Amino acid sequence: MEHNKNQISEYGPLFNKAKKRVNFKVHAAIYLIVLAILWVIWGFIFKNSSTETSIFLKSILFITIIWSIVLIAHYLYAFKWNSALVERELQRMIKQMEKKKENEEKLNLTEEKESKTELNQEIKNNDEL
Repeated sequence: MEHNKNQISEYGPLFNKAKKRVNFKVHAAIYLIVLAILWVIWGFIFKNSSTETSIFLKSILFITIIWSIVLIAHYLYAFKWNSALVERELQRMIKQMEKKKENEEKLNLTEEKESKTELNQEIKNNDEL
């Protein structure tokens, strides 16, 4: 178990990516099983009756369409968009850190100049006395 934790910490980003992909595969399996069961129920029970068929069929079609859209979005997030989004966010954060460092360096230089100016002023004042 401890060896597994070491691997997780060593391969953190890769582990997270693998976890998202496995979650998608579980989601896809549940999707297929549930929809298969619903369509089999419709085929054996409701296919030959008219009023229940239309209500049940519309419900299954609605569930199939909405869940398919969600599953496609989950696939794109787990396999396509995720790495690009992470890389883009990482680049944005790096730029922010670089700007922050530059601003801090400018502030430090300004403070040093001000302190030197104050020191020179004090020296001049002491010389005048």
